[in-house]
Amino acid sequence: MNRTVLASLTLLLLAVPASAEVSVTRLADGSVELFFEPGEGGPWEVVREGLPAGDVLNSDGDAAGDSWPMTATHPATGRPDAVWATGGENREILFSWHDGVAWRPALNLSSSSGNDELPAIASDPYGNRIVVWNRSRNGRELVLLTALAANDAEQSLVLELSERHDTARRPVIGIDPEGRGFVAYEEAHNGNDPIVYLAIDTVELQRDATGCLADSGERPIDIARSSTIATSALLGSALRPEVHVEDGELWVDWLDGDGQVGWVKWDGGAFTSKDLVSIAAAGSEQAAREQVRDEVLGL
Repeated sequence: MNRTVLASLTLLLLAVPASAEVSVTRLADGSVELFFEPGEGGPWEVVREGLPAGDVLNSDGDAAGDSWPMTATHPATGRPDAVWATGGENREILFSWHDGVAWRPALNLSSSSGNDELPAIASDPYGNRIVVWNRSRNGRELVLLTALAANDAEQSLVLELSERHDTARRPVIGIDPEGRGFVAYEEAHNGNDPIVYLAIDTVELQRDATGCLADSGERPIDIARSSTIATSALLGSALRPEVHVEDGELWVDWLDGDGQVGWVKWDGGAFTSKDLVSIAAAGSEQAAREQVRDEVLGL
C-alpha cells in the first residue's frame, strides 16, 4: 500500500462512521484494478450498485464486523490482493485475490485460538505474498508471519517472529527489489524495562527455479533479526512504524517519542544508526516523514 493510500486510510479510520467498498473496476482492455471507496455505514458497505457479484469482496463482512482490509497489487498479474481480520471473538486473518473473473473464496491464514488482527501484506518481485499480523492470546501479544506462493498452490507454515518472552505488536512489511522482506514492529521486553523497542526482522523466502515459493521442508522461510532499536517511547506508546521501498532505497520510520520521528536506512547489508526529525520543526508527523524520505532519496 503506497503512502497516499495509507494516509487516506488512516484518516478514514479516525472518522466515525466510516466504511469502504472493496471491489474491482473493469477496464476497456479486460483487466481489472482495485476500487476502494468510503461510504456512510460500517466497513465493507457496498457503495456502487449493480456490480457483478464476483467483483465485490466480502459483501457480508459489514454484518460480521470484519476489520478494514489491507490491499496490494500482485506484481505478475496487476490484480488486487486483500487481507483482513474477521470480527467478533477468536478473530482470524483472511486472504483473497481477484483472478480476473471474480474474487476467490477467502482463505483463513491464521486458523488458531486467540485473536488475530492488524494484518499487513506485501508481494515480492515474483508474486509470492508475505502476510504479517498481531495475535493476542493468554495475555500476551505476538507477531506472526506466513507466505503464499505466487501460483496460489501453497501456504507456508505460520511462524512467530517475536521472541518467546517478549511482547510484540503492530507489524508492517516492505519488500526490497531483491525480494527480501523487512518486518518492523513494536517490542517490549520482560522485566522492569519501560522502553518500547523497534524490532526489524529480515525475511528470506526459499524459491524454485521460476521464483515461486518452494516447499523445502518445515521452514521454507529464513528469518533473522536485523535491528533492535531503543526508542524514547515508553510502554503504552504506539510507534506506528512504516517500511518504505522507493527508487532502490529501503528505510523504516516511526514515532520515536518526545515529538520526534525516528528513522534508519538499509545500507550495505545493515541498517544505519537511528536518526531523528522533530515533528514540531517539520510542522506535522507526515511532514517529518516526508523530510525523512527526501533525505533518504537525496531530494
